[in-house]
Amino acid sequence: MAGFLSGRGFILRYAASTEAKAFQSFLLLSPFVHQSAPTQRENSGGWVRVGVPRLILLQGLSGMGPPQLNHLAVRRFAIDKANRDLLTPSYDFNLTAHFRPRDDNQTSIRAVTQPLMVLAGDKDEAFQAEHFADVFSVSPGLIGVKLLLGIDHAGLILQPDALQQAVAAVSKLQASKMLAGVKP
Repeated sequence: MAGFLSGRGFILRYAASTEAKAFQSFLLLSPFVHQSAPTQRENSGGWVRVGVPRLILLQGLSGMGPPQLNHLAVRRFAIDKANRDLLTPSYDFNLTAHFRPRDDNQTSIRAVTQPLMVLAGDKDEAFQAEHFADVFSVSPGLIGVKLLLGIDHAGLILQPDALQQAVAAVSKLQASKMLAGVKP
């Protein structure tokens, strides 16, 4: 299972769960770990604005009854008007809550026992990619963390060289599973 953008937080959450064995391995492309992680840049480098008061209010209300306000936006993305028909400009409370790792991110990362790789660009504007190796070093399943030279955040999925590196990472993850005696 591989993920970029919100998918990477969901994948980290899933990889740390008891259902993780449903997948052979996990590839995280410049993953969001947590807002307090050393990898985090303020507002993800200007890409995301979180409505903190609304988020806190909805978190408090979510445990008290029907989720009638969960459709309200709590995260807004820096998307120009020309691309709003193609890209999602905001996430509501439900997406925000479920497309992210758990708050105790280090415990979650320690729980990932399936083969795991992290790829990020060394020019990533959203995250401090140089810290991914330290953050993920506690995972028993970690195969490696690789920083791609000259690649920014979006370039990780848009640049042909970066896409080739992602394909190579999937191959390496598959090989690691086969070496461990597990059939693909």
